Amino acid sequence: MSQLQDKVLRDRDFFIEFLDDLSINVTEMFRDPAFYKALREKIIPKLKTYTYSKIWHAGCFNRRRGLFTCNTFTRRRTADRCQVYATDFSRKVLDIAKEGIYQKSEIEQYEKNYELSGGKRSYPIYKSRYGSVIFDKELSEKLYLQTTIL
Repeated sequence: MSQLQDKVLRDRDFFIEFLDDLSINVTEMFRDPAFYKALREKIIPKLKTYTYSKIWHAGCFNRRRGLFTCNTFTRRRTADRCQVYATDFSRKVLDIAKEGIYQKSEIEQYEKNYELSGGKRSYPIYKSRYGSVIFDKELSEKLYLQTTIL
């Protein structure tokens, strides 16, 4: 342990790699439909009363939560009054997030969860090809990704 500690403290590249290994890179969008329903029905209407809002998703993994937030505000015509940030300490994860390409099978499960959370229309606009999905560029551009490590 002391050798590991020494290497983590003195070797920046090793430190970054070590953090990536500690990162848990799994998620399922809308896995708690009751939470997202409450967010949609109770929180977002209150945020709409503000002239400007900033929303931060810490530990974004691959930006799906941030895309949901951008999509929700876009549909409620308040996207121009909010800024959504998504951060993670894993640079590898953020590199994947910047590509914005997901497996279609994952998105299909998210859409089912989205409906359970009270969503009325299909989950964010995306294009599907060859078993993969890429989100609408305009929606993706509303989400700012950043690492939490300098």
